[in-house]
Amino acid sequence: METPAELRKTDLEQHKEEQGDSVDGDDADIAEDNEFEYAEDEEFQYEDNDDDYDERAFDEPQADEAVYKGPVAYVVLTPAELQSRQKEMVSDTAELLGIDKDLAWFLLREYRCCPEDLSQDWFADERKVREKFHLPIPEGLAESQQDRDGDSNTPPPFSILPNLRATKARQSRAKVTPPETPKAKGKAGTAAAAAAAAVRNGGADGGAGGEAAASAAGGGVGVGVSSKGVREGGVLTFDVEMKEGEYYCPLLADHVPASQTTELKCGHRYSNLFWSQYLKTALQDGSSCLGKRCPAPGCRELVPSHMWAKFLSDDEMAKFQSFNLNGFVESNSNMRWCPAAACGNAVEDRNSTGDVKCTCGNWFCVFCGEEAHRPIPCETIKKWNEKNQSEAENMTWILVNTKNCPKCKNPIEKNHGCMHMTCRCRHEFCWLCLGDWKDHRGDYYRCNVYEGRKAEEDPKEEERKRARESLERYAHYFERYRAHKHGQEVATTKQLPQIKQRCETLVTMGLATYAEVTFLHEATLQIINCRRMLKFSYAYAYFANFDKNQKALFEFHQGQLEHTLDKLQEKTEAEDLTESFKQHADTDESPKMKFAKFKQDLTNLTNVVNQFFERMKDTFEHDFGCS
Repeated sequence: METPAELRKTDLEQHKEEQGDSVDGDDADIAEDNEFEYAEDEEFQYEDNDDDYDERAFDEPQADEAVYKGPVAYVVLTPAELQSRQKEMVSDTAELLGIDKDLAWFLLREYRCCPEDLSQDWFADERKVREKFHLPIPEGLAESQQDRDGDSNTPPPFSILPNLRATKARQSRAKVTPPETPKAKGKAGTAAAAAAAAVRNGGADGGAGGEAAASAAGGGVGVGVSSKGVREGGVLTFDVEMKEGEYYCPLLADHVPASQTTELKCGHRYSNLFWSQYLKTALQDGSSCLGKRCPAPGCRELVPSHMWAKFLSDDEMAKFQSFNLNGFVESNSNMRWCPAAACGNAVEDRNSTGDVKCTCGNWFCVFCGEEAHRPIPCETIKKWNEKNQSEAENMTWILVNTKNCPKCKNPIEKNHGCMHMTCRCRHEFCWLCLGDWKDHRGDYYRCNVYEGRKAEEDPKEEERKRARESLERYAHYFERYRAHKHGQEVATTKQLPQIKQRCETLVTMGLATYAEVTFLHEATLQIINCRRMLKFSYAYAYFANFDKNQKALFEFHQGQLEHTLDKLQEKTEAEDLTESFKQHADTDESPKMKFAKFKQDLTNLTNVVNQFFERMKDTFEHDFGCS
């Protein structure tokens, strides 16, 4: 009995035999209608048996994806797994819609890699979808509902142009020969300039600029066609000159052998030299090259992937592949690249709460791409980062190097050694006590005596007070945010490597096995997670509109976590833990007993910190509605 996978494979092969492969006469070795074939025994396992489709547009070394049992929050995908996922989606979509893979890939990008939405629109009104994205309209395709209702706002589409055989037959009857054009010197330079002009002026999108560029390049002759261009019933047709096995290329202003030309499905033929320069120029524009069209004026035909593979070098093709892969992730609403430097993985979100961990070890938010910040909302993090970008650097310098003038309240920089300061408002005061400098003359000196601030009778004092309070409020939250950020960085860059070293030493001393020292690593990870949440808790508090009770509840849980976390980090930051476990003459306690006691104390403290950490999260999510 055949398995379901074998039955599906048989059906695909039968379907392919019925449809047949459409191959251009001059490019018989390259199939324009290609199929991926998969033998799928279970989810995410497949076998690629496609020999026709030029896979260099998508391929990377294949890697088996894991078979996930049960629901998972998110999946980390390597570049090879992303390539496989992309190929599978493109193949399935092409088969479902009955179109080639290049068109399927174009439409998937436009639909943010959502095959369900694409198929729904496609089967509802294929013509409307093609018109929306300026794609070729096959002859005989039913008109859209708008056309049936007589909507005159929709311009008549260009139909697929006749193929070369029909054009040659028409030539043989009309015997049309374009005017003689002298051969141009420097074909490569001419082709490069013409290709650049076609790309630059929009020829690939069917704009008038492309037609003008084509005419200019060919001395008034259209791109890849003769001067006999006519419009018949909304269809732009051209007579192509073929003379004694040669093809007249207006872009080169010369006849080239027909074997050195390449034709698209739309029937437009160009010299290989032009194609090479056209595609290389398009590649320099970045990811927009993925939707590159035939450069003929008004033509909507997409440049297929096998054309890129034919005319690009290996290095250029690798760049094109990277655009393809990036397009798959960027257009997929459920995927995001890991923001860590030199990491090429992406994360597919299925049902996560936002914070995800890449296999490279980096934690980040899958929704906004910022550092992991659950349960703080993404919008709060965005506003905090924007404020910090404009104020944090200045605030750091102000806190270290300035004081406010006691009269006008503007910050004053101390750039001299003496304590006599003169503000821009001309007020003179003492840097140490901020008192009026006139009181510091003679024998009077009280700078070392603390006195409370006296009330000032200034008509604008209220306005200045509000400005000062706003600055001081931001400084309060920013200083604590910065302090926890520093603590997180110390734990990440300094403590983690030290803990690894100390674990090795403890095992070497015979005090524990590797399994028995993992509590040190877990304690350090707990510190990192708590510091991360605490630093963002100050960002949340800065923008929050707490009432009195909410503020008290928030600061209570925040304070508890901070207090116990400081104890935990101090305990794990000891200079040399191994020194504490050595045998000393003044005590009967063995090193193993000392280690066991230390392990118990640190484990208990880590658990207490984790409890406060969870309570803090619950406070955000349940009391303040963060999720």
